[in-house]
Amino acid sequence: MRLRILALDVGGVNIKAAAVRVGEAHTLLAAYTHYFPIWKCGKERLAEALSQVNKAVGVGCDAVALTMTAELSDVYQTKREGVEHIVRCVLDTYLGKPIYVLNNQANLVSADEAVRSHIEVAGANWAATGWIAGRLLKNCIMVDVGSTTTDIIPVLGGCVAAEGRTDLERLQSGELVYTGALRTNLAALAKKVPVNGRPTPLSAEYFASTGDIHLILKHIREEEFTVEAADGRGKSVDEAYARLARVVCADVEMLSRVELVKMARYLYRVQLKQITEALKKVASRVRRRCDVSSCLTLGVGRRFLAAPAAVKLGLKPYELNDLTPLKPNLPETAVALAWLLACKLGGDRTLCM
Repeated sequence: MRLRILALDVGGVNIKAAAVRVGEAHTLLAAYTHYFPIWKCGKERLAEALSQVNKAVGVGCDAVALTMTAELSDVYQTKREGVEHIVRCVLDTYLGKPIYVLNNQANLVSADEAVRSHIEVAGANWAATGWIAGRLLKNCIMVDVGSTTTDIIPVLGGCVAAEGRTDLERLQSGELVYTGALRTNLAALAKKVPVNGRPTPLSAEYFASTGDIHLILKHIREEEFTVEAADGRGKSVDEAYARLARVVCADVEMLSRVELVKMARYLYRVQLKQITEALKKVASRVRRRCDVSSCLTLGVGRRFLAAPAAVKLGLKPYELNDLTPLKPNLPETAVALAWLLACKLGGDRTLCM
């Protein structure tokens, strides 16, 4: 039996998994995303959630690769505590299996080393997608627009060329933008929006999120709104309109759909500009070293946020399925991490379905 690898991306909102069989061409066997908002469900239920993920994937494994961003959740007092707890839960779930943890140098280290050097593995999932970008496009900028954040990672000569390594450094360098396609509070995008021709302040409540505007604008389908809505209700377009109206202390009886669509379009333009400006900052720095013309776009916002931002700056956008046989809408970080470990253990090979 050939070696089977399970990769886990333990985020603050979702746990993502991918299973790969090592071979002449490494083969993706399964991929799965499990909604687990750790701040709401509680860190004490993480081990249970990992067991559910393992059962859902349904593929036995010989080795486990791990990356994480959940250590930033406020259920942990420090990142050290978060890393230690997450690593311990994975060790307990996969007793006797070798555990490899990704660090921010795109290296895989032991569980003990991960705990000793917790800052190097905290929030390092971008190093896996940066690795895959370097493999597919030697010189490029990767833009990964997830549900919560956007990663902008330069790649030169097939290697990640990020200026920042920790989340703090990446925020400062523009390589981490705290805006996402689904969960971002609309009040964090803009202070005012035009309503009936008048600039109108947004209430500083969590009444609606970016998932609502992208649903209204048909950037995503209802089934792609994979996180909880701001009000805990459903994710139909009608409910999205109601949430958006509430942002300016109104309701759907006070504002027409035409007016609400105008609001949604305005907020979309603000978010796109935010990502474009961060990408411009990174691209201008990179272009002083190399003529970069390509962009690998990933995440739920790859088509309506990452790709338009890339085009505005003269970068040609590619999706993962343009360059590989992989299907769209996979948990890309988990897939990249599984492929990375497969290459480490079984030799440098392509990945197939």
